[in-house]
Amino acid sequence: MSKEYLKYIFLFIYYFVCLTTVYFVFRMDAYSNYAFSYGIVTGSIPYIDFNPIVPLFGPFLYSVLLIFNHSIIVFYLEQTILLLIMTYLLFKILDEKAWIVVVCLFSPLIIPFAYCLFPGYNFLILFELVLLLYLNKYNKSDKLIGLVSGITIITKHNIGIFIFLISLLFSIKDKKKLLNRFLFGLIPGVSFLFIILLYGNLYEFIDLCLLGTSDFINNITIDLMSLVLLIIFIVVMVIKFIKDKNKNISYFYLLTYLLVVFPLFDTYHVSLFLMFLVIVFLYNSNFSIKNKYIPIISFVIINIFIVFWFMLGIDYYKRFRIYNYNNFEIVLLEKKEKENVDNLNKYLKNKNYTIISIPSKTTFLLISNNKKVDIFLVLFRGNYGSKGKYKVMEKINNKKDYYFVVDTSINCKGKENCQYLEEIQEYIRKKYKLVKEIDYYKIYYKK
Repeated sequence: MSKEYLKYIFLFIYYFVCLTTVYFVFRMDAYSNYAFSYGIVTGSIPYIDFNPIVPLFGPFLYSVLLIFNHSIIVFYLEQTILLLIMTYLLFKILDEKAWIVVVCLFSPLIIPFAYCLFPGYNFLILFELVLLLYLNKYNKSDKLIGLVSGITIITKHNIGIFIFLISLLFSIKDKKKLLNRFLFGLIPGVSFLFIILLYGNLYEFIDLCLLGTSDFINNITIDLMSLVLLIIFIVVMVIKFIKDKNKNISYFYLLTYLLVVFPLFDTYHVSLFLMFLVIVFLYNSNFSIKNKYIPIISFVIINIFIVFWFMLGIDYYKRFRIYNYNNFEIVLLEKKEKENVDNLNKYLKNKNYTIISIPSKTTFLLISNNKKVDIFLVLFRGNYGSKGKYKVMEKINNKKDYYFVVDTSINCKGKENCQYLEEIQEYIRKKYKLVKEIDYYKIYYKK
């Protein structure tokens, strides 16, 4: 077996193991993104039955294998394949310098690039930008470049539209190039519009993905350390741009990708931006790596990261045990939480209910019980369109013979940058009858 094949086999194993077990605390939006794809394959209508706030390329892409099996392991398997393809592209555009990116992807500390490993629309934008760098470097078909840049719009519209415009800007002097990129760039958007019209949810899409921006902006969150890091790296980027004295498209992509941190200037989104900044820096740097032992050195560093991470978090990990639930074959729960989940499932069997909690808990408690996802899936400010909390209250009022499981351990008191719509649990607790308490889960009934 050649060294090249061996490299990708090892990386496949590392990616998959880290996604499913090692860095589970870094999963961020992975559960809610899984729930979006699960919702599609189980027949729910996006933007009406559940609330993504981006176009549907990501949920549809990740739903492909979920058609055959709804397990979250399959979801992580899809992500592993995408990570491997992105790694292949990185080696094509960076040569052996790509090992620096691979090592960074497993970094859990200082700048936790490990956030970038997890599936969802933010990762897909990063993946698509790497693909565009590859297509531009090797002068691939303008039709293909147009198609990919068009896909970025239906992946994350607020960034994708600028990526698409940049691809047109860099072909403006060649009318044939410009026309090919423009026409093929329209294909994904037209296809998405056709799907939306079939679903009959055009207004809901506009409300959640465009009008809801006002709720996000009113809830801008800033992590000071992340902001300082961001400013430092932006200054470095500007100096590099001026020094190079050229119009390299990668810098324009990087400037556009800066939007990934707005309006949530937190560690997760800043890490995503800095990961692409590292890629662009290496893409434009002149140095090379010739050391034949670089793959071995890279895997050693990755293992040091993993061991160090476990050592630092060993007390945290000791609190958990591995359990098996429907669609969640590997789930880590504390013993008390396992009892709570089992008691909840027993009490709620054959009842119509929803979970009022953070997305990861809501996703697990619904899907592990083979329930459909619902509009309460991502109970965050900005995820319900304009004046979203009032729409959520209206949906609650429209329910009949319905149970609301309120997770009272979730609250925003004393917390900065809290997105959780705490007013919803307060609304339910004041208005409806408490019928059951299972630890900090309080169950309310609406006739």
